[in-house]
Amino acid sequence: ILVGSFIRLLATCGLSRQAFLETSLPNILRLLFIFYPIVTNTAFEAFSCYTFDDGTNYTRAYLVSDVSIECTPPWGGNTYNEWHTTVTIVAYAAVALYPIGLMVLNGVLLFAARKAIQSGKPTALSRATGFLHREYEPQFFYWELVEMARRVVLVGVMVLVLRGSITQIVIGTVFSLMYLLIQMQAGPYKDTADDYLANASSFSLAVVYLCSIMFKVATLTELKEVMERISPEQQSDFDVPTVELSILLIAAVLGSLVLSFVLLVGQLARERAQ
Repeated sequence: ILVGSFIRLLATCGLSRQAFLETSLPNILRLLFIFYPIVTNTAFEAFSCYTFDDGTNYTRAYLVSDVSIECTPPWGGNTYNEWHTTVTIVAYAAVALYPIGLMVLNGVLLFAARKAIQSGKPTALSRATGFLHREYEPQFFYWELVEMARRVVLVGVMVLVLRGSITQIVIGTVFSLMYLLIQMQAGPYKDTADDYLANASSFSLAVVYLCSIMFKVATLTELKEVMERISPEQQSDFDVPTVELSILLIAAVLGSLVLSFVLLVGQLARERAQ
């Protein structure tokens, strides 16, 4: 991107620092945005291991993302793997450079351009960083940082929180509901349509988490050993119709999108009338 922008400017209007900034930085920010959740998830995967106990004092663990690598247990187990140590060091560097480093970089760029953004008097920097703040109200110019923080928590940090447990899903659900509430109260987008779409998407995510909790319960109650130990009344209480629940999940997500669209049309009609 940098080389292409350099050649383009030389071939057209000549090279200047301001033109180079406005030509290259927006494309770089878009590229980093696309890969942000993917790199974040991959980096945090390096800290998650499957643990096996053979019933004795000997415990072994293997990296979830690559089970050919044996983990060195953080609690001081019997094994030490130099390759896993190398992977962990690289993962720490990746987390520092990308999930955290990119957020810090965007924060520095936004706060450096905050006066131009809030005053409506654009500068070269505010135009170059328009991808980060163009869709938001001036007072919420920093909202992209909030979105990035949500991605870090949901696709990164949550990988390490009791992986595969119902507690992990419950924490993700609570976090998603908290974010939905804050987002609805803030209404950070300039365009009403974007606000409605963002709220509908966050609601859909929370619904998916809630249904995931029910699917987790269904997985437990389907075990023959469990069913043999609980009464028929308890079996009825904890029975989860997975097919019906799947239909409900799809209906809730699609219904929220349709309802948001209807409300949006009404809101736009009122604004046009005013």
